[in-house]
Amino acid sequence: MIALTLTALWLAIPAQTVPDFDAFFAEFQKKRNGIRFLEAPFEQTTVTPDETILLKGRVVYASPKRLLLHYADPETGETSVLVYITDGLVTYEYDKELGQLKSWKLEDRPETEALFLGFSDDSENLKKAYVIELALPAESNKGGVALKLTPRDPESDMAVFESATLQLRPGDLLPTQIFIVNDAESNVTIRIGEFALGDTAPPDKTHIIVPEGTDIVEDEQYIETAGPEGKTVPGPLATESLVGNP
Repeated sequence: MIALTLTALWLAIPAQTVPDFDAFFAEFQKKRNGIRFLEAPFEQTTVTPDETILLKGRVVYASPKRLLLHYADPETGETSVLVYITDGLVTYEYDKELGQLKSWKLEDRPETEALFLGFSDDSENLKKAYVIELALPAESNKGGVALKLTPRDPESDMAVFESATLQLRPGDLLPTQIFIVNDAESNVTIRIGEFALGDTAPPDKTHIIVPEGTDIVEDEQYIETAGPEGKTVPGPLATESLVGNP
């Protein structure tokens, strides 16, 4: 009797199906258009043939296209000892231990969209650069959808991974896990915690200030050493991105 009852309950639950591709991206674009600012903790596990590295940190995204990844020292827990920032077509890397801030320009190509980890609203560039597959998420009982990206041109210099799979939660379709396959022997898993979203992007969270004495390097060329006030990067966000629409 118990088995029959459980079977009846199971059959009464509607099966989750993979969403229609065009309908999904229409909804995805709509959800992303509403994001002005978010931040969340994350854990990153990198697996290579030689070692497995666990790092923790926090991710910050601000519209239109600014992503900051703050990493903590795995031994001391000190935050922002390593920071990666992608701002439009420029990437910054701040390494506190080396006392160096490096930056380099990115090519204006659709492939760069993957650097924003599914937070930005430019889904058209994603579709231009990647073969996209929709599937049920790994934990399908929780709803949502999985989005797998495979470079259309795997031989391109811009193809920095073999595939990336984003587990998107139901409702706002924000990523809860990102699994990146670099090659047959190495991969990266990023697990993202609870999101804090806002209609405004706090200026103190959308840039970093590197301390005095930090060497500034642009496109592999030494530029200067930060003075007494340090150096703020990147510059201010566009005014229209600071305030969200109700």
